[in-house]
Amino acid sequence: MTGIMLYFLSNLFLSKERQMGGTGIKFS
Repeated sequence: MTGIMLYFLSNLFLSKERQMGGTGIKFS
C-alpha cells in the first residue's frame, strides 16, 4: 500500500468513527 492509500483509509475510518460515536479503534 502507498502512503496516500493509508492516509485515505485512515480518513475514511475516522469519519466512520465520528458518525458511529467513536466506539471503535482510533488511528492517530
